[in-house]
Amino acid sequence: MFYYTARGRGVKRDDKGGSDGPFCPYHPTLNPSERRRADWEVRGVFIEYWGLFGDREYDKRMQVKRKLAKEAGKVLIEVYPSDLYNLSQKLDCLREDNWS
Repeated sequence: MFYYTARGRGVKRDDKGGSDGPFCPYHPTLNPSERRRADWEVRGVFIEYWGLFGDREYDKRMQVKRKLAKEAGKVLIEVYPSDLYNLSQKLDCLREDNWS
């Protein structure tokens, strides 16, 4: 598959898993290849589901995505497995009536 990033750069991806979520913004050290993706983007807000937190390598990637969102001035909603029971409350800020 072939995608274009927000900066117009072509990115080739294989079909071996991973999400087709929105591209994270370019950053010279945190996302130089422009291949990092958020799980979802709603109304310009990135949403990440941290399903494997606690794994050392996964946690490192979590930190990079947090820094990337902060550097880009993006709001990041972090969802953990324990949040799934009350997901509507976690995502309430995205409701249309909250954007008036």
